[in-house]
Amino acid sequence: MKQFKTIIINFLLITFILSSCSQKAAPFRAEVSFITGTLKINNIEASAGNTVVKDDMLKTGIKSEATIQITDTAVITMKPETELRFENILRNNDDSRSVSMELNKGKTLHNVLKKGTDYSVKAPTAVAS
Repeated sequence: MKQFKTIIINFLLITFILSSCSQKAAPFRAEVSFITGTLKINNIEASAGNTVVKDDMLKTGIKSEATIQITDTAVITMKPETELRFENILRNNDDSRSVSMELNKGKTLHNVLKKGTDYSVKAPTAVAS
């Protein structure tokens, strides 16, 4: 029994230490909130509620639109025949956000909700931030 208590105490101590260690930035997710038509994430059919993480490639179909919610940071509307890759989705220790995307094709609308967010969209001919 004493050995079991020691194991539990060590486990709790390690858990506490690991949760106390902070990294400079931690990834966080976006979520598909609405789709009309088709949306694929990494060439797999997506539906509302699917998560989007770093390096995911999103593609809307013909006559399709999708809305992506990045927690309390931004809302993105993808228009028909759009290809968008999420390069980075990070939350920093000071609660600021860093979001970057690559727009390969099509059109998107971005509503950035969180003030102080480092937010950029790279297109073949321009960068918006």
